[in-house]
Amino acid sequence: MNDTLKSILSRRSVRSFKDTLVSKDDVSLIVKAGIYAPTACNRQPLFIIGIASEDKVKEVKDIIGGGKQFYGASAIIMVFKRNEDDFSEIDCGAAMENMLLASHSLGLSSCWIHCVRDLYNDPKNNALLMKALGLKKSYSLMESIALGYIQGDEPLPKPRNMQGDNVI
Repeated sequence: MNDTLKSILSRRSVRSFKDTLVSKDDVSLIVKAGIYAPTACNRQPLFIIGIASEDKVKEVKDIIGGGKQFYGASAIIMVFKRNEDDFSEIDCGAAMENMLLASHSLGLSSCWIHCVRDLYNDPKNNALLMKALGLKKSYSLMESIALGYIQGDEPLPKPRNMQGDNVI
């Protein structure tokens, strides 16, 4: 089995992170993997911000009350919608998967964090987030990733529902 398939089959969502900082270079590589994900008709409707600075991570977490939703991760990646596009949800999923696999391939742990989307897109919080990230206008947060080094043991895989899956 090749390295790509090994990464796909061994990656797990992690919900407990060490305080150890993730390097800006690693976060940049992970963001680049997201940028290279396919998009419908190559429209590229998304933009991705990686947050590796300890102070900026804290600021972003504080906007939604401390950010316990990020499980103590020392880095955060956020995917925003650049413009309205019928396929931006699907495009975002492809970018997220690329970044989750890239983080795993670099020896980092990650968790796809969907629940903060509504918290950050609340008008008051959105204005604070855009200011914290240095953005000149308001954008919609699509998804985010908690990123860091696992604290404890790697989770075991959950059983997969393969009912109906088949190759014929």
